[in-house]
Amino acid sequence: MNAKMLMMVIGLCAIPAQVFADPSSSNESYSHIDQNKIKDVPGGPSDDHQRWPFNGAVSNQSDYYYVNCWSDDMGDFRVPPGSTTPTDMDVDFCQAPKTGQWYKLKWHTFTVDKNGNVSGYACTTPDKNMDCR
Repeated sequence: MNAKMLMMVIGLCAIPAQVFADPSSSNESYSHIDQNKIKDVPGGPSDDHQRWPFNGAVSNQSDYYYVNCWSDDMGDFRVPPGSTTPTDMDVDFCQAPKTGQWYKLKWHTFTVDKNGNVSGYACTTPDKNMDCR
C-alpha cells in the first residue's frame, strides 16, 4: 500500500459513523407529518424524488428550534427539535431557524445544531423551490 492510499484509508477511518448512518434509524415520531402524504401524490413520488443516500435529509439537533422545510412530494412541513427525517423522504429545501435563509439540499443532510446554526446544504436560495444564487 502506498502512502497516498494509506492516508485515504486513515482519512476514512476518521469520519464519524453518523455520516454513514441511515437517518431513519431515529425513533422520533412524525405526528406533524402525514406519513401517507408521499404515497398520495398522483402517480407516486415525482421523478425528482431521490432515495437514501442520494436524497436530501434533515437532522434537527436543537432542543427548541423547528425547521421549516419544503419538498416536491409533500410541500411545506416542519421538522421538530431533536428529530431526523425518515429515509423515504426527499427534502429539497430548508430554512435556517435563526436567520430565515433558505437552502437547497440536493443530496446533503441539512443539520441544525443545538444553537440553531446550520450546515450541510448545496447552496443558498432566495426562497424555497428556487434556483441557487
